Amino acid sequence: MSAHLSFRRRGTAPTLPRPTSADRRIQRGNTPLAGLPLSRLALVLALAVMPAACGGAVGSEPAPGAGSDASPVISSPVQVAAADGVRGTAPAYTSVYGRYLAGRQAQFNDDSAGAAANYVAALQKDPDNPLLIRRAWFFLLVEGRMPEAMALARKAMVLDPESTVSPLVVAVGLADEGKWTDALITLKDLEPVGLNSFLLPLTRAWILQGQDKAEAAVKAMDSMKDQPHLAPLYHFHAGMIYDLSNRPGQAWPEYEKVLNDEGSITLRAVQVGADFLRRHNRLPEAEALFARYRATHPGSALVEAAWADFKNGKEKPLRSTRDGLAEAMYGSATSVAEAQSYDTAQAFARLALMLRPDFPYADMLVGDLLARQGRFADAAAQYAAVPKTAQTWFPVRLKLAEIYQELNRTEEARKILTDLATQYPHAADPLSDMGELERRLKHWDAAAAAYRKAIERLGTPARAHWPVWYSLGIALERGKRWPEAEQAFKTALSLEKDQPNVLNYLGYSWIDRGMNLQEGKALIERAVAQRPNDGYIVDSLGWALYLLGDYPGAVRELERAITLKPADPTINDHLGDALWQVGRENEARFQWQRALDLKPEPEDLEAITAKIKAGRLLKTETSKKAKP
Repeated sequence: MSAHLSFRRRGTAPTLPRPTSADRRIQRGNTPLAGLPLSRLALVLALAVMPAACGGAVGSEPAPGAGSDASPVISSPVQVAAADGVRGTAPAYTSVYGRYLAGRQAQFNDDSAGAAANYVAALQKDPDNPLLIRRAWFFLLVEGRMPEAMALARKAMVLDPESTVSPLVVAVGLADEGKWTDALITLKDLEPVGLNSFLLPLTRAWILQGQDKAEAAVKAMDSMKDQPHLAPLYHFHAGMIYDLSNRPGQAWPEYEKVLNDEGSITLRAVQVGADFLRRHNRLPEAEALFARYRATHPGSALVEAAWADFKNGKEKPLRSTRDGLAEAMYGSATSVAEAQSYDTAQAFARLALMLRPDFPYADMLVGDLLARQGRFADAAAQYAAVPKTAQTWFPVRLKLAEIYQELNRTEEARKILTDLATQYPHAADPLSDMGELERRLKHWDAAAAAYRKAIERLGTPARAHWPVWYSLGIALERGKRWPEAEQAFKTALSLEKDQPNVLNYLGYSWIDRGMNLQEGKALIERAVAQRPNDGYIVDSLGWALYLLGDYPGAVRELERAITLKPADPTINDHLGDALWQVGRENEARFQWQRALDLKPEPEDLEAITAKIKAGRLLKTETSKKAKP
């Protein structure tokens, strides 16, 4: 089989839908903030909270040392060995400016621990520098060092009066201490613009609720009510405020507005709404609400865990005013994560956990964000600390197994999945994930066996099951069990008829085997029509044309693929072959050399090296053409 169909080239085969954060739809903002246009909301959040945007651009701020009586010594930074327990990606330096630069380097390397350590070290030498204070409190907050972060945020309010974020963070800290009046006073000069267009009304509302002023609390959010992108947020929090105030007649209409809107319903909204219904002797309606949500999220480990906890009476999503404010912080975190502003999202998640230390979703989100930043060891520690009693324990264990694979702790990952498969005899996720583990090790037969066991647990095939059938097909094809693989791909397509990954893989496999040539080409063309900017799928079309003998067409498509994925060795190799066939020999040699420089898969390396050494397309290569 051509290396063109390596698993990496086809993309990672998706497992059954499983949550990556709040629930499996975090990519669609499925949190209490769902329904808001993420392109607007998330960007506002990201720009408003990052230190560079808190009260002015970095370039306009005083340089480190500017606030001191004596100018700092700016010299070649001298690296300090084993400084401050920094994670290791950023060097630490002795001078103020050196520490600042080290903090910046750590920041750009997604090393918030290193950023916090270096900014704090710089502050020790220049304690009243607004720039350093701003960056230090922010990254201390990101790392969950709450007492230090809060102390510096309070100092920032004095030295950096233009900041629109530090007062809000300080107010949340005061609310956590039950100092509701002080918290409200802290917010008095803030304007509801940018980030604060919704976060300020929400925070103010929950602080007023802390003073037992429900009507004033809901009124504080009035500016959000008539804005379509903020209305779901208004209704959800108004419902919770009325609920906590024992006003069910006012709470339920607000909840209903969110629960009946498919664009804004979330797992958290379902949990809060179902809990309300059960407490008011409306259990059948609560069960129906969960059933409706489960039907639209089949296979979600997190949704099933939430349903199990609801049935067991364990879930109490809203217990206090602090819980409500924690929901506001958590919702902000999930939305900012959508914009890939991971440090900012961490800051909100840490505030949520400060307010509610046993908030399982915020706890899981912290681990997810660490993983997205490539901080796998830190993510593993975060996940491993989740107690078995937590509602999120099952999905978190699945995530921990994935992280262990990233850390090459394969046997630990395998043990977790084996244990979960035993402890949850009806769950397919541990087995489909075991298939992924074996696939990564190129244990094709073992991977196929695991996928088949997962399929057995799934029961009657349904649309949501196509990923595991697709994964099974890949494992079988790579294991040279083509007839079984073909049937698995056909089953996947019968469940999701226009799925581009399946169309692409099956179509190419047919052409590569000299069978169903026109039908295979048509499948790939359907995939390209859906994903015209996917370099891998465009490459498949180009290589299919090559195998069919249409060399000019192959060059056209492969040149387009190379513009989409210029650093892929396989595409460069394919383009070289096609260029040779149309007489563009010097260009072909260049593409082969580029393919070699890009470190191709081991199975491709020998063939590419041979072509470069010979300076031409070899006879075995020129004969590569599909036969009817």
